[in-house]
Amino acid sequence: MNTFFKTAILALVMLFGTTSLMAQTDKANQQTARREQLAKAQAQYIAGQLGLDNATRDKYVNTFIDYQKELWSIGRKPVQTKGKQLTDAEVKQNMENRFDHSQKLLDLRKKYYKKFSQFLTPQQIERSYKLERQSLKRLAERQKNRGQKAKPGKGRR
Repeated sequence: MNTFFKTAILALVMLFGTTSLMAQTDKANQQTARREQLAKAQAQYIAGQLGLDNATRDKYVNTFIDYQKELWSIGRKPVQTKGKQLTDAEVKQNMENRFDHSQKLLDLRKKYYKKFSQFLTPQQIERSYKLERQSLKRLAERQKNRGQKAKPGKGRR
């Protein structure tokens, strides 16, 4: 009888653990899908602003989405520790991490510049970069404004 209860409890723990893991995986998949939708919309907007024909637009959108996926895999810029006294070794490691991150970004940009160069002119690539930065700025501003509205007492006076 004692073994039965242990087995039942173990089964319940495994069931809830699996359910929790599946929920986390589902949430990650949803976030990835939303990111891809945003990247696709951004690419289509930029392609429209560049006045690309349908074939070139498709190439641009697909390449841009691939670029974004690789960019996401690199991750965010390493965070600098503020207000905490660091050792020389910690400062050195933080700097090395930032250098590595910057190098990965540079390598990725060069790689995709070559890909975009196969079907866009240098002028179009430059303009697409500018349009991408502008749309990212607008998105960041929107998120910043949304965050201010969500905090009570932090509105404009």
